[in-house]
Amino acid sequence: MKKIKKILVFMCVLTCVFALTACGNSKAKKASFDYTESDLVSAVTTNTETVAEWEDKTIDDAMEQYDDSDESEAALKKGLEQFKAARKEAGEFVGFYLDKDENPKYTLTEDTDSVTIKLKAQFKKRDVNITYTFGMIDKNLSITSMTYEPKYTIGETMKKAALNTVMGMGTVIIVLVFLSLLIGLFKYVGKAEKAIANKKNSKKDTAVDNTVEQITTKEEIETTNDEELVAVITAAIAASSQTSGDGFVVRSIKRVQNRNWK
Repeated sequence: MKKIKKILVFMCVLTCVFALTACGNSKAKKASFDYTESDLVSAVTTNTETVAEWEDKTIDDAMEQYDDSDESEAALKKGLEQFKAARKEAGEFVGFYLDKDENPKYTLTEDTDSVTIKLKAQFKKRDVNITYTFGMIDKNLSITSMTYEPKYTIGETMKKAALNTVMGMGTVIIVLVFLSLLIGLFKYVGKAEKAIANKKNSKKDTAVDNTVEQITTKEEIETTNDEELVAVITAAIAASSQTSGDGFVVRSIKRVQNRNWK
């Protein structure tokens, strides 16, 4: 309940400030709407001091109350989210930098449609730049932008930039190395295809050699059989005629495939 009350108080503060702004003395400037400069600055400081007292859980509860479809509420929600992140980085809020009159130092810029207030606040670990932009929404003066950005030294900024550069270059180098390795593997793909083709051809050649060898072996066996047959016939003729078989000459022997006698 206390958290909800704090949120309601915060909304009431903004409403009262803007109501006073609309009724206050306007300053003739570039903006197309009336506003009081001191009231806008007060809105920024009061808002920041109020949110600085909230815990992160209270900020989360407040963010849930805002409607993203409403431009002003969406800006408040984003601003609270940035404040939460800035406090995590910069530590707890300490106060605003003041001028000689003990008023918060600020700069104001404006154009036709908006007025921007910038302040620098001190947090425990580092300073934070605060920027609020005001404009007319549905004929009401409202917050259109709200940012909290931790301020870094030149050395820290350069260190971050260098780190980002190194990370970017590292990513590019890794991608290039990967592509180089991938391209290098293409030659092995060609060799593998060639080896497979040679293996197939080798199998074909082996099959042909085996076939030729079988044919040659068969012919050798048939020749051997023919020689044995000649010897048997010669011996039979010589025995029947009671003569020597040295003078007999067998011109040729033709095998008959059909062995059925007719």
